[in-house]
Amino acid sequence: MVLTCAGAVVVFAGLREYRGLVPARVKGLCGCARPAIVDGQNFVEPDARIAEGFCLPGDRWGKKNLF
Repeated sequence: MVLTCAGAVVVFAGLREYRGLVPARVKGLCGCARPAIVDGQNFVEPDARIAEGFCLPGDRWGKKNLF
């Protein structure tokens, strides 16, 4: 897994290892103020991640997640 200086985190597998990721640490490793999470598995809790400063692009999240 490579997160250093990443502008996006892509999750296409629901592996249990991903459940242990600490959002603040992930955001700290990414190189931008508002990294995107592309969630192909409905893995993340959108309201919590948006509140922590992540962007979740896609129609599922509606108007609460504008860039």
